[in-house]
Amino acid sequence: MRSWRILAPCLLLPALSLLALPASAQFVLMEPGFEVTDLGSGAGPKGAACSPGGVWGNYIYIGESNGNAIERIDFADNMSVFASGSPDIDFPVGMVFGPGPAADFGTYLYVASYGSGRITRLDPSGTPSLFINYASVSDLTFDPSGVYGTDMFAIEYFGGISTVDNLGTVTPFSAAVSSSYMRFGPGGAWGTGLYATSNGSPGVGIIQVASDGTPTLFAGGFVTPEQFDWAFGGVWGGDMFATDYSTGDIFRIQSDGTATVWANIAPERPAGMVFCNDCLYITSHAGGCWRVCASPVPVEPASWGTIKKTYANGEE
Repeated sequence: MRSWRILAPCLLLPALSLLALPASAQFVLMEPGFEVTDLGSGAGPKGAACSPGGVWGNYIYIGESNGNAIERIDFADNMSVFASGSPDIDFPVGMVFGPGPAADFGTYLYVASYGSGRITRLDPSGTPSLFINYASVSDLTFDPSGVYGTDMFAIEYFGGISTVDNLGTVTPFSAAVSSSYMRFGPGGAWGTGLYATSNGSPGVGIIQVASDGTPTLFAGGFVTPEQFDWAFGGVWGGDMFATDYSTGDIFRIQSDGTATVWANIAPERPAGMVFCNDCLYITSHAGGCWRVCASPVPVEPASWGTIKKTYANGEE
């Protein structure tokens, strides 16, 4: 372990090729053609979200669960504090950007604060406000297609999934799951249905949850599935990538559910995962932060049009 871990959020280091990574980074990649950058140490980073651009800027937002803060990383790998302080930001885990004024949720950044049991709204200046109290909340998302409705979806850690309307009314959606993280499919071979992690019934791994709340196992082989996201194509292949908190494995999953180990960062605890600017950002609850890009690393930010999938109507 790095001796300076937890002393400061993400002390930034120069980009390192895979072969040049120090042994302490423990980042073992199973495929060629990628470049890894060690972004340093954080205070237990867990959740991660890619900015939709506009008033939110070009950032990756990271939840520092042990530091009760939301940090943001720009595309030059500079990190700064965006919001902090319990109970508004208390062990932040999942984050999602609101789908815009049309859905009456606004363009806030919604944060699942597991520690205080509340869903907090952050405006573009970082000012927090309470949306609702929600015990043990660990993740939030919206359905960009609207097939599952326009309400927010929320998960109680290792628990069921509920919907929350814009007035804060909570309605159970799927009690037959033991989940902690979820996202809606990007379309194409993946469809636009709801995917979630599962730590129990109907199996340990990634599940699909039908619009009536019925879960089915999609991909197994995990010990403690944590978070996942989809690539945008190219050398990434448009596959799903997912973390296993217990084993340090990072899985690459095809649309038929075939899962293979793509990388391993044990003894780190890989948690957050998000694609942004054509690169994959991975956090470890043990403190690490990494960026993995197809070689060569992109210099200019990608079009934000590919990133606005969290916005049902494309508004900022």
